[in-house]
Amino acid sequence: MASESHTEDAQHLAASKEYGLNFAVAGGLGGSLHSPLHESITLAALVSTGFNVAPGTTLESASNADWEYIRGVVWNDDPACLLFDDYADANHTYSTGMMWGYYFKTGEYEWEQEKSDKMQNPTGRSHYGDLQFLHCMASKLGENPEETKGKLMKWLGVLWKLANGEEGITPDTVISKTDMAEFCPNFSLPANWGTLRYLLSGESAFEALDIPRRALGSMFHIIQDSYALGHTRRTLLNHEAKISDDPLQFQPGVVDKWGPIENFHVYSGQDDDHHGLYDHANTPIPDPTNLANLDQFNSMIGCRDAVEKCRGLIELKKSGKTWETGVRTYLDEVVFSLSQEVTDADTRVWP
Repeated sequence: MASESHTEDAQHLAASKEYGLNFAVAGGLGGSLHSPLHESITLAALVSTGFNVAPGTTLESASNADWEYIRGVVWNDDPACLLFDDYADANHTYSTGMMWGYYFKTGEYEWEQEKSDKMQNPTGRSHYGDLQFLHCMASKLGENPEETKGKLMKWLGVLWKLANGEEGITPDTVISKTDMAEFCPNFSLPANWGTLRYLLSGESAFEALDIPRRALGSMFHIIQDSYALGHTRRTLLNHEAKISDDPLQFQPGVVDKWGPIENFHVYSGQDDDHHGLYDHANTPIPDPTNLANLDQFNSMIGCRDAVEKCRGLIELKKSGKTWETGVRTYLDEVVFSLSQEVTDADTRVWP
């Protein structure tokens, strides 16, 4: 456990601009810190495709079952499951966020100093270390893009098979028996002897856990982050509609459109403010009471593509597609397609 001074530092951190590194997730008491962008995009994709979430559902009205998808999309930012206090009958009670802040800040130090225990801090690994692909980012400067993509595709393959019940992969499957074993060496956390249930829910007391829903939500996170300009550089498809480069802006009413990935970025070394600008950490959701209104995301850079690509994955699930009969191809050739001019990982943020 963290000391009192550590948790005080963590509380200050959790209230700072550093709390939201990726397309924003809410956190802290009552979810009061940062805009719930990942959560809102996820509900928007589910509601607009009519998949398991009732029309008119909002973040405030979402049921425990709806929140299993949301907890999945938050998991990539919170792989140690520290942002919520779970109870037998409730899965969306926010914690203070202090312990998350402590391990986040500790992770920054561990990876900067190459500390030997850095692999035992999942929060640090996912934001500063070897698991940055959980946010569609490279693990280190100069990483080959094929390597980055290969890692995220391998991880996504396990999540999809868990979400879809393929190849005997269930919540009780042990990590070491899956392709995730490559990323969970001995004496690391997540532990390779743990189950996929434990991976995605920790020691949750919630009695109605739906691990397949959490797995699908976690996939949504990687897809969504791939359209955040601090995470990747993609080919801009409508240059003619751009009216400024820094910050990037488009003509009123015109949606930004993005193509193949030109570069996977690394977080350490980036300008925090510049990164956060395109994560919309402090941008209110325009129409939170009507998430089926997808046009509300049109003015938020990267967000409309993020919604649409999540919708595409949902439609594949609705139509009964498996990893081998369409899902892998969709992710490989559509969502995470690499440009012919793709370059090794850097810390650049647009432009």
